[in-house]
Amino acid sequence: MAEPESGFPLFAHYRGAGLGMDGPLISTERLHLNLAHSSMADASSQFHVRNADHFRIGSPDNLLVQQPDGFWSDRLAQLVHIQACGAGLSFYGTDPITGDLLLEIHVSNIVRGVFQACHIGYKIDQGFEGKGLMFEAMTAVIDYLFDHVNLHRIMANYQPSNQRSSRLLQRLGFTEEGLAKDYLFLNGQWRDHVLTALTNPNWQNN
Repeated sequence: MAEPESGFPLFAHYRGAGLGMDGPLISTERLHLNLAHSSMADASSQFHVRNADHFRIGSPDNLLVQQPDGFWSDRLAQLVHIQACGAGLSFYGTDPITGDLLLEIHVSNIVRGVFQACHIGYKIDQGFEGKGLMFEAMTAVIDYLFDHVNLHRIMANYQPSNQRSSRLLQRLGFTEEGLAKDYLFLNGQWRDHVLTALTNPNWQNN
């Protein structure tokens, strides 16, 4: 993957947008959305192990089994580094009252220059599906990526059998752009993915 052209320090950039790091980066009606931080390691580990069967068809195998000490701390450190380099963002959605981790949204492959785009992926605890929480979180993150990060294009891909993702992305305004055969190697085999994208009508060339 190409290095982001700007190489801006993301935390400083976002503070400048008026979204400080002392509290949640984004608050919605039912969620706090925070960027990846070392303190999320245990919660993210439990989130993935608890939902191993639920996530299996769409996640790398190494995220769904019990890992040795240090695996999740190393993973969070890597995500924090990616954020600091301007190449990605990881949002952790928690219950404002209990602090429980309910969902994750990962923004990857941020490329500047003539592209100004990224990929986005997401997962939610099985016990909280069907409540509109992912739509609420994705709406807030998309607004953030367009209004504060000034990206022009967000790409989201899903397996054809995943009708929940299909409906979610349609509701968010994503447009289907094609089918990629054997796109990702997941759960032991190459899997096709439907390609979709959403563009920013208010992108600023600055």
